Amino acid sequence: MSIVFFSLAVVAILAALHPYISYPVTLYLLSRVRSQPYGSEVSPSGPDAAAKLSDQPRLAILLCVHNEERDIRQRVDDLLSQSATLAETQILIYSDGSSDNTVEVLQTYGSRITVLESSERRGKTYGMNALVEIAEAELLVFTDATVRMGPQALTNLITHFQDPTIGCVCAQIVAHDHSADESSNQSNNSTADTSVKSWAFDAAIRRMETQVASVIGAHGPLFAIRRELHKVVPIDLIDDFYLSMSILFSGHRVVQADNVVGFKTVAKKRKDEYERKVRIACQAFNVHRAIRPALKQQPFLIQYLYASHKTMRWTTIFSLFIAATFSFFALISAGFITFVIWMSALALGSLFLGYLGIKPFNRIVDVLLPFVANGMGIIKSLQGKKYQTWSSAASARDGASAS
Repeated sequence: MSIVFFSLAVVAILAALHPYISYPVTLYLLSRVRSQPYGSEVSPSGPDAAAKLSDQPRLAILLCVHNEERDIRQRVDDLLSQSATLAETQILIYSDGSSDNTVEVLQTYGSRITVLESSERRGKTYGMNALVEIAEAELLVFTDATVRMGPQALTNLITHFQDPTIGCVCAQIVAHDHSADESSNQSNNSTADTSVKSWAFDAAIRRMETQVASVIGAHGPLFAIRRELHKVVPIDLIDDFYLSMSILFSGHRVVQADNVVGFKTVAKKRKDEYERKVRIACQAFNVHRAIRPALKQQPFLIQYLYASHKTMRWTTIFSLFIAATFSFFALISAGFITFVIWMSALALGSLFLGYLGIKPFNRIVDVLLPFVANGMGIIKSLQGKKYQTWSSAASARDGASAS
């Protein structure tokens, strides 16, 4: 029986490691033989890129906010500066039941922006749907209040839509801590550093998916779509994942453009990051259940990318639990009872020390945290939980540190 238990443990471990090791390897190998004609030769970039287009499309920038009085002026100023050289760019902002002075600050911009205000909280997806209805542009840019665009981001973004097969363009998101340089991808805080590295890994995966076929799901901080491909998103589903997958299912590509950069601050408190991950995982799995019939109709390659990038990453914690369980029974049945006791004590002790924030054990907890959060998000989704509204993590906005 020990051989059977050990074999099952190995299979579970391989399943847990696949999204992070064997999947990137297969993407690299596929990119060597199946590279799409996507890059500078197709989509010129740079300060004069917009002028090279024979017919520059109009942009509508969509932004949903809730109680952003502290940072909203800086965000709007950035959007106005980015769009200053582009013709007929709309900046559309929805305030989702803000109880501070967010709307008053936005009103000081007058006709330069359009503001929709809701007296009650209805959620980001509801707000984005409402903004799309009044948008009068060929390209819709979805972004967050906590993201700052890199130089020439909008100008570069436009050029990628020269390729008619591309329906959605995602920015490369560079995550950082307030205490770190935005270009360094490093943080002195363990929780934040783990999150920064996760964003960097995700950007690398999306880059390879772009080369192979298509990115599996846009991320909300900064992405753009063709207006004609927009579908009204059910208000209880997360809009970025649902929209980008709908565009992919329509036969268009979803790509990451590395010359379109967005800078995002990450949470530094474990509790904030855990709650964010649970919410996103629950929302994503709700979308998964909604699009599953359409996913089954996709080519094998798309189904493989989806299973690797999404499904198996969401379920990593379950694979690890199964691997640990079968390893336990394999060692017990083989007679290594004392070894199992010592290893179990060592593992539990390391987790406890990590939970207390003691180095280097805190790294173990911070690495496991996203896996646990994803698993809890799936459970909440299956229980019928829906996260329609949101709140930005306080530790992603101030200098507070935590274990």
